[in-house]
Amino acid sequence: MISSDMSLTVGETLHRCKVCGAQKPAHEFHKAQLGRKGRGPWCKACCRDYQLRKKFGLSRVDYDKMLRQQGGRCAICGSLDPGTNAKGWFCIDHDHKTGAVRGLLCNRCNTGLGAFKDDPQALLRAAVYVKGAMKFNGQFSIPRIDVAAYRSALDQHMSDMIAQALMAWLEAVLAEIPVWSGASRATFVKLADSISYSLPITPTVMDRTWKGEAQSDGSLTANKDTGEYSFTYGTTLPWLIWNEYHNANVEPDPTLFGRLIKEGPYNFQAVGARAFLAFADKVDLLPVAPYVKAERVKT
Repeated sequence: MISSDMSLTVGETLHRCKVCGAQKPAHEFHKAQLGRKGRGPWCKACCRDYQLRKKFGLSRVDYDKMLRQQGGRCAICGSLDPGTNAKGWFCIDHDHKTGAVRGLLCNRCNTGLGAFKDDPQALLRAAVYVKGAMKFNGQFSIPRIDVAAYRSALDQHMSDMIAQALMAWLEAVLAEIPVWSGASRATFVKLADSISYSLPITPTVMDRTWKGEAQSDGSLTANKDTGEYSFTYGTTLPWLIWNEYHNANVEPDPTLFGRLIKEGPYNFQAVGARAFLAFADKVDLLPVAPYVKAERVKT
């Protein structure tokens, strides 16, 4: 925006501009030794308009529009002050090779840009230099996981979980298998012993628990190196295998059975699997956060 101070001091003489024809006080004209009453014939505003057109091909309207687009500020530093040497006007910045106008700058930025001869690389090097010369004191830290401690804690956690899962499996399975001679239930003793699970067996007929223990196997695996946490069970006890898949009262094996009070098929494997999966669905890994520590980084 262009503005003019139209104040008039008492006794001050008015002059008429030979371009716009307006009468203005003397301070609105440039001083000129050869001019009428020591002032030039053109007012300062008309002189400025002439310079804009001659040097940059701009009108005062063009200048005002450009300044509004920049928010009334310097295009580089954003200052509202044109500078003490700019006489109230922002400097017209232009490409010295092509003459193309680039924007309006305050006097300080225009002078600085000129000192660098419009060389982008020189300006970048100056920016790097100033940034490098600035002192910064700070401390940086990065997160480090205590892997050994976490693996040890995770191993204990998963060992506890597989033991509890086995307990849930045993309780579900044993609910499907009658005691009778104790042989069928005794096939689970080795597996129960691996987690110190009490499995009392009181036969209601001839005690054959020894036969069940002899014809079975069971073990628990907890290996933090391989990440395997599991248990296995197996048996070769003939009548348990038959009752798992058959109703012995409908499909009897005369070499093995009399009539059963609790007829098969037991389907204890499916029952146990459902119990195991229901428990496993609630098991989560240990959170890592308690094993993460901040470690200083040298800068």
